[in-house]
Order: sequence, then C-alpha cells, then structure tokens
Amino acid sequence: MDFSQLEQKVKKSIDILKGRSSISRLLIGLSGGKDSLCLCELVKMAEITNVGYFNMEFLPDLRIQRDLLEYACHRFNIPYDDIIKIPSEHFMKCMHFSAYTWFSEQAKKDFPNLSRTDVFKTIAREHKGTIVTGVKKADSMMMSRMINKNRGICLYPMADWDLKDVLTFMKLRQIDIPALTKKGCRGIGISDDNDLFFILENYPDDFEKIEKVFPFVRAAVLKYKYFDLKRSMRII
Repeated sequence: MDFSQLEQKVKKSIDILKGRSSISRLLIGLSGGKDSLCLCELVKMAEITNVGYFNMEFLPDLRIQRDLLEYACHRFNIPYDDIIKIPSEHFMKCMHFSAYTWFSEQAKKDFPNLSRTDVFKTIAREHKGTIVTGVKKADSMMMSRMINKNRGICLYPMADWDLKDVLTFMKLRQIDIPALTKKGCRGIGISDDNDLFFILENYPDDFEKIEKVFPFVRAAVLKYKYFDLKRSMRII
C-alpha cells in the first residue's frame, strides 16, 4: 500500500476535525466498531478536547454493546457513563414496521419511522454540537448519498477513506480490530443474518433479550440451518 496516500487522508481528516472544533463542540458517534475507533484516534491525534460521545443502542443493556464501548473507553479515556445513549433509528424502524414481531398499529404510533438524519438533528439540537461519524463513501451507495444529504448537519472526516485505509490505520496505531469486524459483521441489529449468528453464538443472553422484543427473530437463524441440512442431504 502507498502509505503516503493514507498519510494525506489522515492529515485531511485531522484538519477537518480541527476546523470544525474551533467553532463547535464535536459530538462523536461511538459504536465501538472499526470506523468509530479510527475516528476517536483521529480526535486524539488532533488533540481536540471539546467533544462529547453518543452511542445509538439497538436495545439497552446488551453486553455486546458494553464490550465494544468499554474497549474504546479504556483506550481513549472516555468515562462510560458520560456517553450519550439513544435508541438507534434501526430499532425505531424495526418496531414501526413490526419486523420479526406481531403487527401493531400502536407500535406504528409509538415508534415513528425516523431517518438517521432525524436522529442526528435531535442529538445536535439537544446537546448543542456538530455530529461527527466515521461513515465512508466506500461503505455503500446509500451511505454516499447520506453523506451528501447530511452536509451541514454532520461532519464526515473519513468520507474518502476505504476499508484498506481503516485496517491499515488500525494496524499502524495498534488499535484492536473488534471481533465483529473479524467475523464480517456490520453491527448490532436484526437486519443482517450474519450479525444475528454472531450474537447467538457469542452473546446468547443478548440474543434472548432481542428475542423477547422480536419473538420471530430466531427464524432468521433457523432458515440457514435448514439450508445447510438440504446441502448435507444433497437435495440441492
């Protein structure tokens, strides 16, 4: 890899962070995933102290969420209790549309179909700062569109990075790669079957908590066991 290109991206990201921190408090999106860890490292390198941290929880009190955050808290000296914790828009959508649960008209009223932009606007207004996340254009076309849509609301200092940049930066800065990343997981939620497999295998108590809210979620796991059975019996 051409390390000079990564150095230029790091410098650009730090300059972006410093420029905004001179006029606004930075509210850092901290999931404990690889991108948010890199973002925290950039904030540390930029020596910015006018920051707050927020975490978008899928469900409260999941051990997998706490494990991810505690590594970040230890490395970057962030008090765990100071992290702002709010429901993710993914959770709100799952409740609104009755994903893996019984349909409920009341749920549609109690859990509005909020976008991430709506959530970010609320956080920025209530906590008086600029939202900063580690989202990259290379993540997906949807993320690229979101970056363009949210300019002015959010800051994306890593927008031009790609996965190779992230993993190389983590290695150079000796940042541990989260277990979810090693298993190819995207995050904590119920929209990705791979994420559910990881939670079931590594955090069975968390899976049970999720299942209490979304009682049909185990079907997403069982269907793959069925497909594996078909292959083992040479049906397909």
